[in-house]
Amino acid sequence: MFRCTSILGGPRADVRLAEEHRATGRLIVDGGLSHTFLRNGWCTENCTQQVPVQPEHGVLGSAGDGRAGAAPRADYAGAAAVVLTTEDHDDTAHELSGDQPFTLAEYAAELARHSGRPVAYHDLPAGQFLQALVKAGVPVPTPRSSSTSASTPSVRHCSPAAAGTSHACSAGPRSRSPTPSRLP
Repeated sequence: MFRCTSILGGPRADVRLAEEHRATGRLIVDGGLSHTFLRNGWCTENCTQQVPVQPEHGVLGSAGDGRAGAAPRADYAGAAAVVLTTEDHDDTAHELSGDQPFTLAEYAAELARHSGRPVAYHDLPAGQFLQALVKAGVPVPTPRSSSTSASTPSVRHCSPAAAGTSHACSAGPRSRSPTPSRLP
């Protein structure tokens, strides 16, 4: 049994980061390997790692009003532990995300509430967002993956995969959804 993490939406995902996941998945399936894919959505920590600077500089993104069902890494790990230690996962794919999707504007508003300071969401065109990531010192190729993920039609236009309609880390206990009200 081959078990592998992948990106939410799998072969349908329309983000740059999905290209290598798609190719790997195709090799596994075409090779006839018995498999289980854990297709993880956005990690809460992708937002919260910037909490120390966001009240001062705002939240940067390129997602428009798109909603993403992010979940903490610990929830994805918990789902993986269940799949690794239980039966009946052969030749399956688990689409995992948080159970309460939110926009980056909602995230910024909740961060403002917690910090007691105004926090703006700066919705940038994809090219400007990429430039902002590079200017901030994010190593290449990470900015390209991040900018296309945050500006992708699946987030910007709220596809089911990005909106949390997949399993809410349901291979295990209910997700501690990273709704803005549950931010650290």
